[in-house]
Amino acid sequence: MAYEDAMEELGAIQALRITELDKEISQVREYIERIQMSRMRFDQAEEAFNTGDYVAGWSFYNAVIEEDFNYETARSKIPQTEDLYRKAVLEQAKTYAEGKDYASALHVLNEARKILQDDEAILDKIATYEEENAAHKKTSVLSLATDFAQKKEYLKAYEAVKGLSSQMPDDSDIKAAIQKYRGLYEEQVVAQAATLEAERKYDEALSLLRTAKQKCSDSTVISQKLNEINNRKPVSITTLTAINSENWSKWNDGTPRDPFGNSYANKNNFAIIAATWRGGVHSTEYRVDEKYDLIFFTIAPNENFNKDNYAYVQLYVDDVLRYTSPKITQKTQPFTIPSVDISDADYIKIVVTNGGDTGVLLTDVMLQKNSEHVSTQDKNYTSLNLLDFFNGELPWNNKFPEDVHGNDYGKAQNYSYIT
Repeated sequence: MAYEDAMEELGAIQALRITELDKEISQVREYIERIQMSRMRFDQAEEAFNTGDYVAGWSFYNAVIEEDFNYETARSKIPQTEDLYRKAVLEQAKTYAEGKDYASALHVLNEARKILQDDEAILDKIATYEEENAAHKKTSVLSLATDFAQKKEYLKAYEAVKGLSSQMPDDSDIKAAIQKYRGLYEEQVVAQAATLEAERKYDEALSLLRTAKQKCSDSTVISQKLNEINNRKPVSITTLTAINSENWSKWNDGTPRDPFGNSYANKNNFAIIAATWRGGVHSTEYRVDEKYDLIFFTIAPNENFNKDNYAYVQLYVDDVLRYTSPKITQKTQPFTIPSVDISDADYIKIVVTNGGDTGVLLTDVMLQKNSEHVSTQDKNYTSLNLLDFFNGELPWNNKFPEDVHGNDYGKAQNYSYIT
């Protein structure tokens, strides 16, 4: 009987208002609706099957209930639907795999596995394509890393192969590539940092190394270079306290510009040493106690430098002249002095001599401790008290060998207290 006819007859019976039949009428109505829904699912299954939509067909055939006269037909169609679905899935996955699109191939196979579950053909192909996918990834990544390396982009090469290590932790080729490109990256970073250090760009060098350290957290090579440069990083002379200063300007005070309009306000430090029309000698002295190996700084004429005048900058170590700058005029271009050896210095003194109405700029006056520094100073000294007097006599190694700071010189090679 058709669904509409059955529901019409059931409605006629219900219209008789026989209370005793209400429960039975409700149960029959539910049954008829279930049968109708099952028949609809069967029709949908047939339509899906005929159009090649085997997933929908399989689902609809499985929804046909046993009370439906289509049940046996539906059950007989399920294996056929599964076979056709399996075949379609395998063909689709094969097409994807032939195009090296293993992600899509594995996706359709894993979706089929939800329906066909432990189907051997599906499981075999999943295993095959996973293996081929891994091999393809490995080949592609190693090729990409080679391209990066040829362009000296070693970090990109290293990160490319490292990305596969979690997927292929035991692959010897991947392990070897990681070691190779990491080593090249470390060498490159260390070389770049050394170049920056040579240019006295210490902050840039340290920043580069810290970034590299984040990429290779357990790298002893990068850690060692980071520590070396950090230890060699110069310190500003303004971190020291001057013990004697004569006619010396305050550090980092004023507007430091040269006659060409260049500003020096962004330097680590600066001092504007200005003089009157009569000129003058300006000095500042620091106690360093052989804590530093080198000193260097930049010299430039100040913006008010008189075109007819000149100046010199000198550096004394323990009151002995060690460096004298070239003559400074209004047209002198800014220049950085060669690093001066102060490894033997207890005291250093900077002296600026202005020959008239001039102004000299000292900038980036920096002190450096360098474990690799080899002193060029002659330390094969002869004690003066061992020499014979030619004229007069000086009392050696007498009483009161102390300075104004309370330091005792009683164990020095020689000393003379002169009243």
